[in-house]
Amino acid sequence: MEDVAGIDAELVTSGNTITINVFDESKKPVATKDFTGAAPIGATAGRETNTLAPSGENFLKGEAKGPIVPGAAVALTIKTAEGKSGQAKFKK
Repeated sequence: MEDVAGIDAELVTSGNTITINVFDESKKPVATKDFTGAAPIGATAGRETNTLAPSGENFLKGEAKGPIVPGAAVALTIKTAEGKSGQAKFKK
């Protein structure tokens, strides 16, 4: 989990799907209704940027063109409903 833009963001991947779960500092879910985000993914085959959109109560979701391989670097750029923005880096 990474602290970014005043929230805690957790990366979860499955196949081509990128999910960012969003929590406050006490680990309670945060509604992502007006959030926006992007997730550039870097791997040996190149770099791909994926748009993340609110999906469900407290997460952002996007789809990569192909499976997200182990060792891929995933960057997160996020903007909250309050207008705070920030970046974080994850390693799958």
